[in-house]
Amino acid sequence: MYSPHKGLTTPTARPRIITFIPLAALLLTTLTTLLYLHPLPARLQKIHNLIPSLSNPAPTPPWLIATISAAPSQRRRNIIRSTWQSLYHSTARFTTRFVISDPGPLWTPLIKHENDTYGDIIILPHLEESGAVANTIKSLEFFRWLADEYADAEGKLPWDWISKIDDDSFLDAHGFYARYLASRLPPAIIPERTFIGRFLNISSIPFAGGQFYTLSSDLVPLLSRLYIDKLMEIDASPSSSNHYLTSTSKTLASFWPGQGEDLLNAHLLQDAGVEYTVVGLPNKEAFDVADGEGGVAGIGRGKRVGKGEGGKEKEVGEEEMEREMEKWVHWPGQGSLNPHKMKGDELYLEVAGLFDEGGFRGVRGDGEGAGKGVGKGEGEEAGEGKEGGKVHGGLG
Repeated sequence: MYSPHKGLTTPTARPRIITFIPLAALLLTTLTTLLYLHPLPARLQKIHNLIPSLSNPAPTPPWLIATISAAPSQRRRNIIRSTWQSLYHSTARFTTRFVISDPGPLWTPLIKHENDTYGDIIILPHLEESGAVANTIKSLEFFRWLADEYADAEGKLPWDWISKIDDDSFLDAHGFYARYLASRLPPAIIPERTFIGRFLNISSIPFAGGQFYTLSSDLVPLLSRLYIDKLMEIDASPSSSNHYLTSTSKTLASFWPGQGEDLLNAHLLQDAGVEYTVVGLPNKEAFDVADGEGGVAGIGRGKRVGKGEGGKEKEVGEEEMEREMEKWVHWPGQGSLNPHKMKGDELYLEVAGLFDEGGFRGVRGDGEGAGKGVGKGEGEEAGEGKEGGKVHGGLG
C-alpha cells in the first residue's frame, strides 16, 4: 500500500508485526481499544504526526497542506491519497495532513488503524464532528492547534506557507507551487501577511473561499490570537490561551451568524485592522465543477462540444473555451489548478483522471492537453501570480 509520507519518521512510529489471533481475542482487543480511547478524547491528541521527528535529518518542507475532513469520510481520504497527493508527492516541497474532529467511540479504533497506516491525520478532540463546526470554526481551531504545538518562542512556524483545502477539491500541487509559491520563498522573499485564494466579493470585505486558500505562515499565529481574543470576549471563563471550549454552541451563536469559516478569517483580520496582501486565483485556475444544485458543467466534459440551436451539439472553438474557463462553474481545462465541488466519488475520480504529473492533460486519447500541463519540475522557471494589493480593514 502506497503511503504519501513514506520515509518520514514519527514519534509514534513502531514496527508492525503481523500475527494470527483468534476471533475472540480480536473482538476483545477492539473493545479494549474502544474503551481505552473513549471517553478520554485527550488521548487522541497522541494520534497525530505533523513533522518529521528530530532524528530525521531531512529539512521541513516549506509548504503544509491540510485537508479538512470528517472521521467517517475514510473513502474520500483514500481517494485523495491515491490521486493528487500521490501524483504530486514531493517531500521537498510540501507535507499533507488531514484534520478531523473527535471521531467518537465508533470511529476511534478505525481512525487509529488508519493513522497507524498513513500517519497523516491530525485530531482536534475537543471539537464535535458536525457540519456546523466544519463550516465555521474548525479551520480556526486547527490554526490555533498549529500555533500551540509548533510555534517557536518568537511565534514562528516551521513552514513558509500553510494551505487549507476542502475534501471535495482537487489540487494540482506542482502547478500551484510553480505559479504562486516558488517565487515567494526564502531567501529571495520572506513571505509576510499574504493570503492566496479565490477571492469572493459577495460580502462587505473580500475573502478567500474555503475550497482552497494559502496563508503565509505568520498569518496563522496571528489568526489564532485574534480568534482566542474573540473567544475570551464570548466566554470570560478561560484562564489561559490554551483553554478549549468543550461546547461550540455558544461560540457559534456569538460569531457572525450565517457566515462560514472563510469569511470569519476576513472578519477577524478586519476587526483588528490588520493589513495584508491578497493574491487572487482567477476562475480559470480555481473554480466549481458543479453548481449549487449539483449540475455538472457540460462544455469540455469528455470532448469539446457545447449546445447549439435546438440543443444540438456543436464544436467549441478556442475563444469560446477561453470564455467558458472564465465562468464560476466550468469543466477543467488548460491552466486548471483547483477544481472544486466534486461531492460524489465518481465525479471526483473523473476530474482527477484529467490530470497527470504535468497538470491538466484532458481525456486520454483526445489529443487535447495531453502532456501540456502547467506544472514545473525542480529548477524550472516558476510562473507568476497576480497580487491584488493590500487589504486593510474593510478596504479591498
